[in-house]
Amino acid sequence: MLFHHVFDPGSHAYFEQTSFEIDGYLDVGLFEKSINTLIERYDIFRTVFHYGEGNRLLQMVLRERPIQIQLEDLAEYGIEEQNGVIEQFKQKDKAQGFDLSEGPLMRLALFRKGTAGYTMVWSFHHILMDGWCLSVVAKELFAIYQSLREQKPHGLGPVTPYSQYIKWLGKQDRAAASQYWEGYLEGYELSVTLPTLGNQQSEAYMLEKMSLTLEEDLTRRLTRTANEHQVTVNTWLQTIWGVLLQTYNGVDDAVFGSVVSGRPSEIAGIEQMIGLFINTIPVRIQSRPGMSFSDLVKQVQLLSLSSAQYDYYPLYEIQANSPLKQGLVNHVMVFENYPIEEAIEQSSGQSIGFAISNVETFEQTNYDFSILILPGKKMTIEFSYNAARIDRGMVARIRGHLQEVVAQLVETPHVHIDQLEIVTEEEKRQLLYEFNDTKASYPADQTIHGLFEEQVKKTPDHTAVVLESESLTYAELNGRANQLARVLRGKGVGADRIVGILAERSLEMIVGILGILKAGGAYLPIDPDYPAERIGYMLEDSGADILLTQKRLEAQTMGFAGEVLHVDDERLYALDDTNLEHTGSSKDLAYVIYTSGSTGKPKGVMIEHDNVVRLFFNDRTPFQFSYKDTWTLFHSFCFDFSVWEMYGAILYGGKLIVVPKEVSKNPREFLTLLRTEKVTVLNQTPTYFYQLVEEDRLQAEPLLLRMVIFGGEALKPSLLENWKSKYPNVELINMYGITETTVHVTYKQIKQTEIEGHISNVGQPLPTLHTYILGSDHKLRPVGVPGELCISGAGLARGYLNQPELTAEKFVANPFAPGERMYRTGDLARWLPDGNIEYLGRIDEQVKVRGHRIELGEVESALRSHESVKEATVIARKDEEGSAYLCAYFVANGNLGAAELRKRLSEMLPQYMIPSFFVRVEQMPLTPNGKLDRKALPSPEGTLERGTVYEAPRNALEETLANIWQGVLGVSAIGIADNFFELGGHSLKATTLVSRIHKELNVQVPLREVFQSPTIKELAQAIRGMEAHAYASIEPAPLREYYPVSSAQKRMYILSQLQGADESYNMPGAVMMEGKVDRERFERAFRQLIARHEALRTSFEWVEGEPAQRIHLEVDFEISYKKAEEGGLRQIAEFIRAFDLGQAPLLRVGLLELEPERQVLLYDMHHIISDGVSMDILVREFVGLYGGQTLPARGCNTKIMRYGSRRSCRAKR
Repeated sequence: MLFHHVFDPGSHAYFEQTSFEIDGYLDVGLFEKSINTLIERYDIFRTVFHYGEGNRLLQMVLRERPIQIQLEDLAEYGIEEQNGVIEQFKQKDKAQGFDLSEGPLMRLALFRKGTAGYTMVWSFHHILMDGWCLSVVAKELFAIYQSLREQKPHGLGPVTPYSQYIKWLGKQDRAAASQYWEGYLEGYELSVTLPTLGNQQSEAYMLEKMSLTLEEDLTRRLTRTANEHQVTVNTWLQTIWGVLLQTYNGVDDAVFGSVVSGRPSEIAGIEQMIGLFINTIPVRIQSRPGMSFSDLVKQVQLLSLSSAQYDYYPLYEIQANSPLKQGLVNHVMVFENYPIEEAIEQSSGQSIGFAISNVETFEQTNYDFSILILPGKKMTIEFSYNAARIDRGMVARIRGHLQEVVAQLVETPHVHIDQLEIVTEEEKRQLLYEFNDTKASYPADQTIHGLFEEQVKKTPDHTAVVLESESLTYAELNGRANQLARVLRGKGVGADRIVGILAERSLEMIVGILGILKAGGAYLPIDPDYPAERIGYMLEDSGADILLTQKRLEAQTMGFAGEVLHVDDERLYALDDTNLEHTGSSKDLAYVIYTSGSTGKPKGVMIEHDNVVRLFFNDRTPFQFSYKDTWTLFHSFCFDFSVWEMYGAILYGGKLIVVPKEVSKNPREFLTLLRTEKVTVLNQTPTYFYQLVEEDRLQAEPLLLRMVIFGGEALKPSLLENWKSKYPNVELINMYGITETTVHVTYKQIKQTEIEGHISNVGQPLPTLHTYILGSDHKLRPVGVPGELCISGAGLARGYLNQPELTAEKFVANPFAPGERMYRTGDLARWLPDGNIEYLGRIDEQVKVRGHRIELGEVESALRSHESVKEATVIARKDEEGSAYLCAYFVANGNLGAAELRKRLSEMLPQYMIPSFFVRVEQMPLTPNGKLDRKALPSPEGTLERGTVYEAPRNALEETLANIWQGVLGVSAIGIADNFFELGGHSLKATTLVSRIHKELNVQVPLREVFQSPTIKELAQAIRGMEAHAYASIEPAPLREYYPVSSAQKRMYILSQLQGADESYNMPGAVMMEGKVDRERFERAFRQLIARHEALRTSFEWVEGEPAQRIHLEVDFEISYKKAEEGGLRQIAEFIRAFDLGQAPLLRVGLLELEPERQVLLYDMHHIISDGVSMDILVREFVGLYGGQTLPARGCNTKIMRYGSRRSCRAKR
């Protein structure tokens, strides 16, 4: 609490205010004397806090610190005026806060409201006492007041000083507590967050509250169910909350804070002591697939009992040992077993002449969110939150989710966790129907070319397509396409027959596409810029045996075995130019577009005619295209944005301007084309459009656009501010879509509010489509909770060409509409409260840096908030050790440098979200489709991008430290002013740094010193004042029959005994072995490994009530040999089974023969004797031993055995 006060003196954190009504006669003078008697009685009320010498935190008890009660007479005011004055005072009192170094840290104000009525406002800082004390203090205060009235001694017993508790704390085994909490949190590396939907950059704190009251019947059933499972109601609710956090974050492991009373029963009279005893400890809710809630809650109860004996250990120490630091706990849950209001009211009575009523309490913590549980006949759950950062509607939804799960679990406590439904019925109705009100009619029997032919009848003489000086009218385009179609149909082209078209941007390309469609076939667009290998693969995979191309591209068709036709050969246009008889249907293939595939080979997406038709023609379309519009065909026809550009023009009678490739790459020339051709509808990827915006600022002549449609990648509305100012009447549309769902899925009109508020979303689903945001369990995600965006409806592709397994994986049954399909996009998104969708990026590209899940868009938004930044993108890279770090790239005006950007971001974002490097580029690289080309971004080099000025080492110590830092961080040319953590350092690397310094400089640097002195300059100064300590390796433990276990081993063993043997902690692996295996050498290698490593001869059992590990001299060990059957999947699954921890070795080895000289080495170990590093060592040593190598000798005792012994010895001390 003192830290938060020093860190932010203006904060209201831990300000406590209690107000109540006093009904009856009150002697104000005696009451003031009573409160000062109480202050004399308790040292804590005369205590102040400040920094001593050397920045030591001290508390000082003053001999006296009397206070005066502020008295105001409001008797002549009306009730409303009285309440207004009192409320105004409360707010002013909160704003005043307390100076912890001066005191007094308590204030009382009394407002007289009538002849026998008062309102008392009692304020104090939480550092003085906790909530438990209030009832004790109130009871003693009124007892003293009564004794003064009666002129008698108060008769209160002697005070047990708070210093006794401080002494008790000093006697506790902090090393054992630290070891416990390290083990408790082992493996927890990803902090969980709440779905906030608020402004996370706000520095303000606006405390608001919301409550949930459980009806008496539900409260009774909840209590009874918890009792039946032999757990406390607190544990029951903690487990429910942990499950909600898991669901919100898509994980099976969640940690939050729990406030404990902290009053040790060993201290006599502890319940009557006054002071601050409470502590916040982490509560971990860790489930596993298929686990029931009843099993989970018992696990939580067991661990809660273990934690209780160490709940005195400070949270800041626990956080310091966690890789997540402050991010470990970001909100708390409090189970209040001391009803403050009721206790204060009961403290008064008729004997003192007045009664207390209407008790209200106010408390503000440093957390943005907290939950207070108030037991009673009707349990109340109170949510306190920072309304400046957390949306009230989101808190209401969280309240609904909690109530929903509480109600489910009193009915079915044994339900599997993954079967729990957190979404309420009201939310389901909203998500499935309100947000998906997209039913629409469209000409389902029509084809693309059929609609085009209808348009030709309406506008035969209008210009249809233009390329520089060439053009075709609708009649001319239709006639030439008909002539080509007759040739193709004569060659057998018909329904679902794929015809390749390899062409440059040209009128012939448009003719070729329409000709293929009119013949009844499906076109396969191929970009001439594609590598020959990709072109060959697409033609072969598609089965195309006819390829349309241009004469100048003849050389690129040499490897094609089918028939090649030149669309620029006039001999193809000699037949009848009238429309052909329609022989196909709207369910025939229209085109196949190849997109990148995860296997390294592109995959062909099959789109049918009706997929395209319903996109443009339905009775609820948000677009009004017409023959008056002029469009550009800007994008490659291999990018499905071109489908939208081409048919948006020619199916409505508009003019289509084919943009030459050279022009498309030059924003200035493209702007000239837009003006010359008077383009009205522009379709662009955001990244390219930003470049157009910059270029257009330099040009005076306005464009004639009426609509700009964005697609292909995430839009950043804030970058459109200048454009919107210049063209206020141009409609800006943001659309999300994917090839598999026919170009577009959602629609969002970007208005000034989105631009000014930096609101980036992709809008709502288009007519004929439904959108769902689902978890990995395929359940609906609530508003604000990220999940996978899934699509159903008439836009879904037929599937992937020749890839039935991939089609079945991505196009799945729609769980919300029987008989329909649903496409899993692999994109991460979340619903906003108004039914719009916020796109968050690819699921497989989620960034996790040092345990924190980071949305790169948030960092990019912070970068773009700088007035000089024109464009910005942030990507995650990995250093030489495989650790992730962020790198920012930006385009800017003036001389903006990294130092200024780093400073700006440090004011807006937590430290872990600030990029390690900032790289300025002249412009963002683009792909041929106009999207940002992340692969082309340069690697960060040197020190200029870090945001610091390089200062060279000045002496030998700084030189040595610089070399150590370079080795630890993998960064060159580190200056003495560079910050360790800004260069990619974190807690684990800090540990490595301390070890390296100890080893090379013979100085023991405390880990915390690295955080306090994060630059070489500061750390060198700190080292000079330290004592040298010799670096020593871990010493062997003495031989014994049994050895202590580490905290992690203890936890695993207890869980195994509680839950029974399962495969939760198995660590299986496999190694492919080519060639003939020598079984004798194979077995000898493993027996040598078992003899070499004590861990492989270790079993576990209870010894004197505690888990212990026993190391055997010899163990029985056999290897299983089997031949694979049908791929061996069943045999591999059977190989992985539960271990008996009392039976060594906790290792299994098998050899599965796939072919005579091809085998799979299967191995499986229990996590209790190994970790990932250990597994790598064992595999490496096996390979060496099998190959006949002699491994270096080892000590007789393993690291893990010594680790357990050392930790236990330290705990005993």
